[in-house]
Amino acid sequence: MRVITGDNIPEIAWKSYLEGNVHATPFHLPSYLHFFNSAGNIRAESYAVDDGGIIKALAVVTVQRETGLAGFFSGRQIIYGGPLADDDCPGALDM
Repeated sequence: MRVITGDNIPEIAWKSYLEGNVHATPFHLPSYLHFFNSAGNIRAESYAVDDGGIIKALAVVTVQRETGLAGFFSGRQIIYGGPLADDDCPGALDM
């Protein structure tokens, strides 16, 4: 197993994983990631655990920072919808 990020996550595998996961929400979609990255002072990152071309875990993390000097001291990361992980891959979230 390995952790892959951003554009390295194949969108077909990403969508296939979401279709088979009963806990998936719109916050886990690739389009949500693209939407957040098109906004102003907010961005999102995606992380997946890949096991031989099959995604076993996924998280879309939004990163929010204030503008100017306050952004240097203040920021937060939020995973809307929470991380997803297969039952047969309990260690995925530790990665």
